[in-house]
Amino acid sequence: MGIEFKSATYSEGNNKIFVGKASGEQLTVFTDSGEWTYTTWTEGKKTLTEQEISAKKTELESWLNEYGLLPEGSVFTVQDHITLRWDAPASDETDPQEDFFSGSIMAEFDPEGAVSMFHYFIIPNEYVKNVEIISEEAAYSELMDGNFEQYPPFEKGDKIVIQDCVLSYTYDTKGFFRSAYRFSGYINETDYSWETNINAMRKLLGYGYSVVLGSERFYPRAGYLPADSFGITAPFDVSCENYMVCRLQDNADGICGVVHYAKEFGIDIP
Repeated sequence: MGIEFKSATYSEGNNKIFVGKASGEQLTVFTDSGEWTYTTWTEGKKTLTEQEISAKKTELESWLNEYGLLPEGSVFTVQDHITLRWDAPASDETDPQEDFFSGSIMAEFDPEGAVSMFHYFIIPNEYVKNVEIISEEAAYSELMDGNFEQYPPFEKGDKIVIQDCVLSYTYDTKGFFRSAYRFSGYINETDYSWETNINAMRKLLGYGYSVVLGSERFYPRAGYLPADSFGITAPFDVSCENYMVCRLQDNADGICGVVHYAKEFGIDIP
């Protein structure tokens, strides 16, 4: 594409921002997923003729294939003679049993015909293994116990009306595309739609509990609760909402006290 970026100019969280030599060029790389987007912030979009569409399609597909970026069997479409789009080939995302790609690629052009926007949102998904899942009833129990993320938080007196539950798949915080029960409905009034995911994977890891120090917005999705609700504390100063515990076995013995870490962690209890 005739564009060169050598080093990140700055970061936003885990995302890397590259600014080109030409005025306005910017490449943003989403390091968690491998997706990226390029823009020149140019005003105006070129409306392409059929001949230009064919030429641009050939040019971009050649470049994408040169670097192995275009999944085999991708479906090409054009939106309003402005946006060229390639969608990853259809796959059974409701019950994946093999490797597959998801997502899309989109390109637009400035009035002079140069690329002004390029979004690469293709995610490769590698099949790992089948796992046991819990029943819908067990997932509902998790929901009733409050083991799910809610933002913004509920207010006193809020009422959830659950209208549907489907077994689906969702990406977790580690990038795994795993099974989850998706509950949907509304809060208080039908105008305020609501949905949440409950992890469907059965927790059979051989341990009774798991302790994490991490984001209070993500780990509750997997059933983690504040450690102090179990009577468990960290051997160092940490926010209660970020130190969490998940019971992995229903019959695990009750525990409480200060967590002892293996010597490899280099954490000494005061």
